[in-house]
Amino acid sequence: MKKLILLLLTICLFQVSLFSQTDDKTNNTFQNELKVNVLTLVFLYPEISYERYMMEDFGVGLSAGVELGNETYYKTFHIMPYSRFYFKSKKHRIFFVEANMGLIGSRSSHYDYSYNEFEDKKNVNFGIGFGLGYKWINKSNFTAELAFGITRTFGNNENFFPAFGINIGKQF
Repeated sequence: MKKLILLLLTICLFQVSLFSQTDDKTNNTFQNELKVNVLTLVFLYPEISYERYMMEDFGVGLSAGVELGNETYYKTFHIMPYSRFYFKSKKHRIFFVEANMGLIGSRSSHYDYSYNEFEDKKNVNFGIGFGLGYKWINKSNFTAELAFGITRTFGNNENFFPAFGINIGKQF
């Protein structure tokens, strides 16, 4: 019994050492990034994204945004997981291609002739899309990103939604 416990403890310690953190200052690899889309802040639609780099040229992330009461933006909310493939052009400049999917809440209105007024409808649909962009990383690991994408929704209100982003973030 003691040998079994010792063996299990050894295996657990070995597993922990395999997944331990690396020293970011020696190999300069940061695996996480948190960013905010400053372009959508103009429309009172804050969008925050988290990305985890799985490999040097591949990352996965989650983007979420919500409308803050101002009805000038075409989306009411979105929750969108994505994956990105990176193509390094220079050390601190990176081109990327993105595939995404998610839930998108939108607003639509149409004129109801029987009541002689506009009727607003809120829709929630599933969508699939793609995007591309360019990312700059400075020596302090702050990032700036220009991104463009388009998402096709399926459901009650099938539509195409463009996505533009000027993201500012920090790798850690």
